[in-house]
Amino acid sequence: AQALRHALDRGLSSLSLRSTPRLPQELRKLAEALTSGADQLALEEQLHCVSALAFSFGHELAQALERIDAADKATRGERLRRVLRARELLHSRVTKGVSLAELAAEACMSEFHFIRTFRDAFGVTPAKYLEQLRMQQAQALLQRTGLPVSEVARRCGYTNMSAFGRAFRRAWGKPARMVR
Repeated sequence: AQALRHALDRGLSSLSLRSTPRLPQELRKLAEALTSGADQLALEEQLHCVSALAFSFGHELAQALERIDAADKATRGERLRRVLRARELLHSRVTKGVSLAELAAEACMSEFHFIRTFRDAFGVTPAKYLEQLRMQQAQALLQRTGLPVSEVARRCGYTNMSAFGRAFRRAWGKPARMVR
């Protein structure tokens, strides 16, 4: 359990686990279940959940690795590691936003090469990826809170309500006020 906590706090961050928030959450639950002396069935259920999430995450990484254009697997792996670091930066600054120059610097790539590699790995450009993150956050806030749409837009990093409305309609096919 102690090794699992240490891995969560330090060792697994290079895998960009922020982009798959359920895996660290479930790993923490497993660590708690191990230390609290939970019954065997509860431990098995938690382990099964962690295994399924880890498999899904590994599958996502393998697919991203295969899509990156490079001569050999080692180069593809290094490029994926770099864009995962940049993707983690995107996740950590979803409301504030981040410039293309900052993302490229985080990945130690030129802006052009970064955009191309990011799109190869994740199927969308960094700007579109950020918009998708914001729209997922907006939908969750609209469904789980009673916040006004303008406040949801602000919390998702939008200062312009028209831009938020267009993005939301593109993402979900209906206006934000209709989600509730």
